[in-house]
Amino acid sequence: MSEINIILIRHGEAAQSWGDHPDPDLSEDGFKQAKHLQEHSELQNLHLYDFISSPKARAKSTAVPLAKKFNKETLPQPNESKIKFQKEPAKTVAAIQFKGWANDKKIEKYKQKLIAALDKQGINHTNRFYFLGYNAPYEVFNRKNEVIVELQKADLD
Repeated sequence: MSEINIILIRHGEAAQSWGDHPDPDLSEDGFKQAKHLQEHSELQNLHLYDFISSPKARAKSTAVPLAKKFNKETLPQPNESKIKFQKEPAKTVAAIQFKGWANDKKIEKYKQKLIAALDKQGINHTNRFYFLGYNAPYEVFNRKNEVIVELQKADLD
């Protein structure tokens, strides 16, 4: 039987309690705790590990500094030929969130809502829209999705 190693890391200190915010990010101390993970002696040889995080803001913010230590070459190779890892330049995007199961009709609906909101504010955008789904297929409740679009560079200067 092969051995499986799982390292569980609890999120850093949250900025607010659940009663004050539905998805609080990390406090200033929480961000320091997350950054400190990079130096932790037990977490120096993780190049063979996958990083999985809860979709909650405080969990993702805790995982980011440690995951950033590992570059593209250390990512697991996909077993699907259509999946490719590539580095992209930084982009400024606008986003609209929606909950529940996503399908083409719902994605198009929120794309149109995003376009209308940007047009109302006079914000120019490209025609590069992306759908982001954050939940695994087996997660039935509290599903989070976004439609994003890249903004025109001229409007950002």
